[in-house]
Parts: sequence; structure tokens; C-alpha cells
Amino acid sequence: MKYIVLVLCIAVLLTACATTDETGSTGEERALTGMPCHTMPDGTLMGDCDGYEPGEAHDIHDMHHQQHLHVVTSEEEFIREMIPHHQEAIDTSRIILASTQNDALWRLAAEIISAQEEEIQVMTGWLNEWYDGLEETNYQEMMPNLELLEGVERDNAYLHGMIIHHEMAVLMAESLFELPDVREEVRAFAEEIIRVQEAEIALMQQLLLQ
Repeated sequence: MKYIVLVLCIAVLLTACATTDETGSTGEERALTGMPCHTMPDGTLMGDCDGYEPGEAHDIHDMHHQQHLHVVTSEEEFIREMIPHHQEAIDTSRIILASTQNDALWRLAAEIISAQEEEIQVMTGWLNEWYDGLEETNYQEMMPNLELLEGVERDNAYLHGMIIHHEMAVLMAESLFELPDVREEVRAFAEEIIRVQEAEIALMQQLLLQ
């Protein structure tokens, strides 16, 4: 009798942890809805992958070439687009900072907040000095809705989303190098974004595999 009760309890816990809705989607899947389809380090596909056939290229760089995602056309556009991009990373990292039990993830989120707040200050200064200051942009949010999730499910959704988010920042920075009339300090800034965020991508991939 005790064995039967134990089995039933385990089944209830597993059902609760899956947090599926009436469509059969887990909380993490719902939070990731709207994100581009991409391949994670373990080979699984994340995001909106309906219509993708096995064998198709899902690497984020291939997607960039196919859809021309986040290609900037001027120094000013790079600065203006990178500010809200950084702010989204800061906002979602603050959610993780307040909730995660993973020490390595907490440190990563804290580093992202610290570094990108400083970079926003630098970019805002450039806009005020060289252009017409801050203006509204058509930036579209990329990160999943972490408020829908809790615990490890929230941590994993953050990591999945931030990998793509960082990849897009790298692509924006790389596209800047193809443009004429880019100031040397902006080029150096873009190079630092690539260096730091590629290292953070590698760390996040490791955290997902743990």
C-alpha cells in the first residue's frame, strides 16, 4: 500500500513539474514562443520551429544570412539599436539575479548587468555628442517572458534566450565592420562586445549541459 501511495505521489510531482497547459506545452515552451528557431548545444531545437524539416540549417548564423537579421546600415543605427538590446539583457538578468539558486548563473547575470549598464552610458554619450540624442526605436523584444516561469525552468529559459540575444549582438557588431565612416572608438567597442559575448555564450552553453 505504501508503495502504491509513493508511486502516485511521484506521478503527481512529475505532472506538476512539467507545468503543461491544455495544449500540452510546458511553461518553458510557452515562454519561448515567438523566439526564432535555433539549435542548442545538445542538438535540440528551441523556439518556433514549426515547418522546419530535419536536416535544415538551424544555426543562428545561417538564419542571419537567410533572413538578414540585425544587420545595421550605419554607425548611428548600431548605437541606437544596441541600447535597447542591452537594456533588455539587463532587465531579464535582474529577474534571474533575484530568483536563481545557481551560483554560476547568478554571477553571469550580475556581470551582464554591470558591463551592459556601463556600455549604455557610453553609447548614450555618443548619441548626445554626435547625433540627436536618444530617440524611440522599433526594437522588438527577443527574450522569453521569464515571469511565466520559476526555478530551474526559468533559469533554462533565460539561458536559451540569452544565447540567441548575445548571438544577435555579435551579428550586429560584425555587420558594423562592413560599413564606411565608422569611428575607431565604435569599432573597438564592437570588437569588445564580440569578445565578451562570445565568451559568455560558451559559458551559457556549458551551464545548459550541466
